[in-house]
Amino acid sequence: MRFFVDSPAFMAQLEQDVAAATRSIHAQVMSFEGDEAGKRFASLLTGRRDLERTLIIDRYSRFHISDRFLPSPKNILNASLWRERRETLRVARGLAEDRVRVHWTNPVGPLFLEFVSRNHKKSVVIDDHIVYLGGINVCDHNFAWHDFMLRIDDERAGAFMRDDIAATLRGENLSGRRDFGGFEIALLDGEANPKLIEPVLQLIREARESVVVQSAYLTFPFFDYLAEAAGRGVSVTLVTPKHNNMPAMSAYAEWAAARAGVVLRLYDGRMSHIKAMLVDDEALIVGSSNFDYLSFCAHQEVLAIVRDPEVIAQYKRDVLEPDLAGSVAPAGGYSHV
Repeated sequence: MRFFVDSPAFMAQLEQDVAAATRSIHAQVMSFEGDEAGKRFASLLTGRRDLERTLIIDRYSRFHISDRFLPSPKNILNASLWRERRETLRVARGLAEDRVRVHWTNPVGPLFLEFVSRNHKKSVVIDDHIVYLGGINVCDHNFAWHDFMLRIDDERAGAFMRDDIAATLRGENLSGRRDFGGFEIALLDGEANPKLIEPVLQLIREARESVVVQSAYLTFPFFDYLAEAAGRGVSVTLVTPKHNNMPAMSAYAEWAAARAGVVLRLYDGRMSHIKAMLVDDEALIVGSSNFDYLSFCAHQEVLAIVRDPEVIAQYKRDVLEPDLAGSVAPAGGYSHV
């Protein structure tokens, strides 16, 4: 297992893995756009008719372009956004014409009544043994954000995630957990999430010394569990972007962290989309979950709980420590730091 931090490192390794693939490449993302990032990713699949190829895209990408919601009053007449949407659909059609199985999942329903229920997973499975999990979506603005993907080379994990791809293509959302020794993977189906995410909550409840969370969108009920840990004397820290793509989340994080007794650090650079939780330097939770209410109740997610000391050491060295060094204390009145 190894982390690839930010999109250039992720894409460089992914291109190597795809070039060496002999059987299959299956990917699922929440956001896919027909921009430079999307076309680069599409080029990995194009022309490889020797492989079984799948691209699963959440229907979010039909209505949310360049980090903006198309049907909103301020965007509905924005011609450039609609051109980007047409280009996204054109790139997807081009893949389908090249016999890539392109599947749009999770209908939004009439009047967007089902828009809250999204397939929020970001994963790639190559030859049923190389698995990527993390937070990187396939579009220019996500590629520009600070993020990572965890690469796992394990046939058992590959088969587990390949089954998830197959189920999604059938219109099913798998749920369950599997322990692979040194790490486990959990699939959240959007319905039984509170039960399936219980191991994460249990880790917080059992924390002895420290919990460090990296998330742009941390909300309740996770703040409640972190507040309980802080009340027991556990050192709890949240690293969240100073310049959030959802500005209201910055004010919320400052208020909620002060209320919960959580030390807040603002990553003072580009937008950080990293999702990670390190408990007692012994268990690291990564994947697609933002540790927010939607991931707790409504989204389909994939999570890995890693206990391998070498992987945790790499995360601390290459992600957490540099991010803390590049963070500042909040200046607002809510902070207790």
